[in-house]
Amino acid sequence: MDISTVWEDLAWQQGGKIIYLILDGVGGLSDPDRGGTELQVAQTPNLDQLAKESSCGLSKVRFDFEGDYFFETVSEHRAVFVLRGQGLGGNLADTDPQTTGVPAKDPTPESEDSKKTAELVRSFIDQVQQVLADEDRATGILMRGFEQYQPLPAIRDRFKLDGVCVADYPMYRGVSRSK
Repeated sequence: MDISTVWEDLAWQQGGKIIYLILDGVGGLSDPDRGGTELQVAQTPNLDQLAKESSCGLSKVRFDFEGDYFFETVSEHRAVFVLRGQGLGGNLADTDPQTTGVPAKDPTPESEDSKKTAELVRSFIDQVQQVLADEDRATGILMRGFEQYQPLPAIRDRFKLDGVCVADYPMYRGVSRSK
């Protein structure tokens, strides 16, 4: 079911307000005896050192292409990697095999317009592996959720509603921003 069609059916021509609530991360509840969630109290000395040295240790990663990129830690072990430039597509297979102990997959392009992106992502992964070569615990990077930015209509424009976002996780705050 496409939930957006339900919203369109509920939209009032005169407009209104809405609160859209997403419950995410409910599996990682804070434990007062441990002092936080599993991820918050995990002992990660190698990752901590890597983060101190640079933006996740990736200051040595360089690309030779006409465009822009950034890699930024978002929360705990999650980060965002953005490529901006001409001739890039977002139709790539995830590198995460979804199984522990299995090597990462190749960022395979799933369309012709994503070949250049796949080459850049492959170069990025190779360079990250070189940066992490002497590490015992953090030995690579898994990437998933590749996509090309395509702006969506604002809730106000599409459903005639004024929304509010109440979120802890930064990704949801970013997604919910309006123009």
